[in-house]
Amino acid sequence: MRDKIVNFMMGRYGTDTLNKHLMFVLLALIVCNLFFNSRILYIVSYVIIFVNLFRTFSKNINARYKENEAYENVLGNIRGFFVLHNKQMHDHDHKYFRCKNCHQLIRVPKGKGKIEVRCPKCGTTFDAKS
Repeated sequence: MRDKIVNFMMGRYGTDTLNKHLMFVLLALIVCNLFFNSRILYIVSYVIIFVNLFRTFSKNINARYKENEAYENVLGNIRGFFVLHNKQMHDHDHKYFRCKNCHQLIRVPKGKGKIEVRCPKCGTTFDAKS
């Protein structure tokens, strides 16, 4: 039986980060639907199931890979925002900037006035107020 499943999945995309997060959203919608009993939540949950199954069994691996990569880029931007915000909230002696060229996180001391910040990764310089 296991060999039949493995043979069936040969050449198919399988699961990835986007599929896993869609399943978490689906689970949350199902739990919400238990309390609210909404027809809209019911339909949306079926659409998510269909999309998830379609992505899992798709043979167009390049398209699914690009979709997942775009999703992870958006997710990375959101994570980066919260990392920067968290560091600024807890570190009272330094100020954090992102390089406009390579998006490297740069830490500079606070209270130095207007300074020229140089990115250690790409060498780009920009003026900033510390």
